[in-house]
Amino acid sequence: LKYKSSSIGNSSTSNDPVLRAATQVLVILVVALDSSWKVPIGYFFHKGFSDIQDPSLTFDGPASHFSMAHTLGANLSTTNMVTFFPHPNDQKKLVHCIIDPCHALKLVRNAWSSMCVIYDGDNNKIDWGYIEKLVTLQENEGLHAGNKLRRRHLEWKQSPMKVNIAAQTLSSSVADAIDFCRSLNMKGFEDSKATTLFIRTIDRWFDILNSRNPHGVGYKSSLRSIKCLR
Repeated sequence: LKYKSSSIGNSSTSNDPVLRAATQVLVILVVALDSSWKVPIGYFFHKGFSDIQDPSLTFDGPASHFSMAHTLGANLSTTNMVTFFPHPNDQKKLVHCIIDPCHALKLVRNAWSSMCVIYDGDNNKIDWGYIEKLVTLQENEGLHAGNKLRRRHLEWKQSPMKVNIAAQTLSSSVADAIDFCRSLNMKGFEDSKATTLFIRTIDRWFDILNSRNPHGVGYKSSLRSIKCLR
């Protein structure tokens, strides 16, 4: 790699005695699964990584990114969806489009909280009010029904970029707590079945798309050739 007039690295092999200026570097990181640290353990300078056969493009939710994908040949609309486009330098290769699941999860939370009520395909009401009622109930009782839901999850605009706040809100444990309240015929939790189904669907979707631990269980296990939402 070249930086100003200095040579940082070169690409060479035992069969290629001529030192060629590297254009890319492959960095290998060790990333903690349950903490926030990451440590580089190796780096390799290279002229080019031609052996990579499955390139992908990951992006978040602005409309300009979807327009870019459409211009390149993909179609991320709900009709006639095509999640890839030909590689500009090699039409035989495909570049796969991946919407960042962490950003998408926050967008779901933001939209639902802002709209308060949305409807599913069967016109059943999905009401953010159940989240608010559960927080209030747990605060009044001084107990939490096996979930991490707190007042800060309702005041998410103070920390809109924190993924864990959105993930803890749209979690199966929250759905279980609301279902439990409904099973006890508690006032204010009637007709919450569609809401808990929505929460569980989003939770499972996020676990599937965000899975990376080969030792994970259920939806949190790493992606394999077949993984269906049941």
